[in-house]
Amino acid sequence: MRVSGILGLGAALGLVVCTVVCGKTGAFYVSAAGVVFCLGLTLAIGIASFGVGDVLHAVAALRALVVALKPGAVSGRDVEVMRGLVTPLYAAGMIGTLIGMVQMLATLEDPSQLGAGTGVALLTILYSAVGAELLLRPASRLAADLSEAAAGGAEEEHQ
Repeated sequence: MRVSGILGLGAALGLVVCTVVCGKTGAFYVSAAGVVFCLGLTLAIGIASFGVGDVLHAVAALRALVVALKPGAVSGRDVEVMRGLVTPLYAAGMIGTLIGMVQMLATLEDPSQLGAGTGVALLTILYSAVGAELLLRPASRLAADLSEAAAGGAEEEHQ
């Protein structure tokens, strides 16, 4: 196990959860539709850009955050795909925000309905930022280190 990965990820997620809980509106931060939308759109764009196999392999390589992987377990292509998924994840958050704003504007005549659209609008940005900055970027950095270590070991063997 990667203790530093578990500690770093745990601390980051702990801070986010603590902020949510301390705000006394914890349930407001949960939107299954927002999570499914952000993940689904990101994966769909990733598959369109990189192919199913590459995306599935890169998603499996996210385990580098918490499991000590051997050099060579992650390829340079995994790194490229992980880094390539950051932009679609942020795009999914922005598109979700626009959808939520339209939903909110469609219910202006009934103020009691404003919350649902506002929630979708804001939560998709939150989910995309958390996914990009707490999962994809750190995992891609670790994967790059593993990939470079494997390449360095391969060069030493050829000399």
